[in-house]
Amino acid sequence: MVRHIETEIIERASDTVLILVKSRPEVIKERMRKCPHERTVLREEDVDETVALFEEHYNNSLLRYRFVLDTSEATVDQTREEFVEKIKPLLSDSDRLRIQIHSSLLLGN
Repeated sequence: MVRHIETEIIERASDTVLILVKSRPEVIKERMRKCPHERTVLREEDVDETVALFEEHYNNSLLRYRFVLDTSEATVDQTREEFVEKIKPLLSDSDRLRIQIHSSLLLGN
């Protein structure tokens, strides 16, 4: 099923970017303990396998535009900065123009 979905994405939106946002399993487990979610779908005993499966699917993806953000040691601001740097080379000219126009409108220029 994954191959079918990825083929559809490639046909309909070939410039789609796949981003794996990850953390080391021990970091995820610690975060789960420190800030538990009331209705979580992930159990601590499943973290290692889940992390491995996400990485496996990422590594086997047919999508050509992709990158990884590892949040194990990074703050939210550092992760955002890394995202901006990694996405820049993947932006089309129309993406860049749209960002420039949006930024101009926000600044009132």
